[in-house]
Amino acid sequence: MPTFTINTNVPSEKVPSGFLKSTAELVADVLKKPISYVIVHIHPDQMMSWGGTSEPCAFATLGSIGSLGKKQNVAISERLFPHIKENLGINPDRMYINFVDYERANVGYSGTTFAEL
Repeated sequence: MPTFTINTNVPSEKVPSGFLKSTAELVADVLKKPISYVIVHIHPDQMMSWGGTSEPCAFATLGSIGSLGKKQNVAISERLFPHIKENLGINPDRMYINFVDYERANVGYSGTTFAEL
């Protein structure tokens, strides 16, 4: 149930048409999770500044049940930051990714929780 949400000041017209798909594939690959569970959500056109400037910037959250941790988050960052730079033009030093490891019982799905699946 990985979720990757990006809030950015990049205009929506500068988000490539295949960005959601390519990002979902990347998230599935780095987390070793089925793509059928991956959600990618981008919020472009946000009123944001980083360091007092309005150059492209972003704040993202990557949530998952497992597959996260100190070493994993470094490996994930090594893949996601270049992908975001290439597709959205956001320099890696103008973006944060907040990693959230969800408890199975705290994620509902299909009328139950992942703890019951």
